[in-house]
This record gives sequence, structure tokens and C-alpha cells, in this order.
Amino acid sequence: MTGADLIALLKKHPIGTACGIICIIGGALLYFRADKLGAAQQLLAQKTQEDQKITANVRNADKLPQHLEAMRAVAKQMDSRLVRAGQLALNQQFFYRLESETGVKLIDVRQNALSATRAGAAKPMFAAIPFNISIQGSFKQVMDFIEHLEKGPHFARFSTINLTKSGGADGASDLMTVTFAVELLGTP
Repeated sequence: MTGADLIALLKKHPIGTACGIICIIGGALLYFRADKLGAAQQLLAQKTQEDQKITANVRNADKLPQHLEAMRAVAKQMDSRLVRAGQLALNQQFFYRLESETGVKLIDVRQNALSATRAGAAKPMFAAIPFNISIQGSFKQVMDFIEHLEKGPHFARFSTINLTKSGGADGASDLMTVTFAVELLGTP
């Protein structure tokens, strides 16, 4: 078969010739670009993940102003419940108010120093403000005082509580002396 016969055969079957040429070109492209398939799939997965994240952000941003207002209200309410470490008089006044509400006798109330932060560490946003308190009263009064402190306006955590019965000379007294350490959540 000569070149003239080959050209005549190709002219006789133009559709088959065109399909053959397209198949050869497609095979060559597939062969030379097959190594880029993995990178293209990774890029597709990355773009798909970005798209899902952006779609979720758009969907969640629908009620963002209402959520922001709710968060601000909660933050304001929480801030009102915090104790300020530098306001010693106001902090002690809180315990004196509890004394008058519950009827116990406040023997001693002391705000202890805050524990020192490590050198180079960032200043904490919140701190546990420690107090040592001694009160005297009947069992009901003492429990009422502790309940008011526990359920009161400040976040409180008790670390130690010591109860001692304060009996008179005849042992008939129902007074108790309670010494406890409590930490109120506050700002340093």
C-alpha cells in the first residue's frame, strides 16, 4: 500500500478518519496529563471544602445580629455578677448584707490576696477572689447564710467548711460557729 492508496482510503472514509485522529489526540492528552489528575482531585476537594464552609457561614449569618445582642446581654448580666478584687469595701459590704438578711453574727470576714501569676504569663480575664469567713448563729441561720451565698448574685465556690457547736456552760446552746473559705469569681 502506497501513500496515494492511503490518502485515497482516508478520503473514502472521512468520518472514520476524523474519529481515529480524535482518538489518537485524546489518548496522547490522557497519557501526558494523567500525572496531574491527583493534584486536580486534591484541588477539587479543597475548593469543595471551602465552598461548604462559606455556605455554612452564609446560612449561619442569617440571625447573627440577634445572636450578637443575646451574647451581649448575657455578657452584661455575667459582668454584673463578678466581684472586683480592688473593691475591698464593697466586697465586705456584700457579706455584711448577708449577715443582716440571715440573722447570723459575722465574726470575721477577710479577703485574701490573689495568687500570683507566673512571670511572662498573660493576665487572666477572671480570677477566684478568696475570702475567709467566720460566722455564728443557729443551724438554720448558718444554713440560710450559706444558701444565700451559694445562690446569691455572685458565682461562689466553697473550698473548706468547718462547723463547731458553740455550747454554753450547761451545753444547752444551739449556736454554731462556722469558719469557711469561699472563692467568688471576679476580675483581678
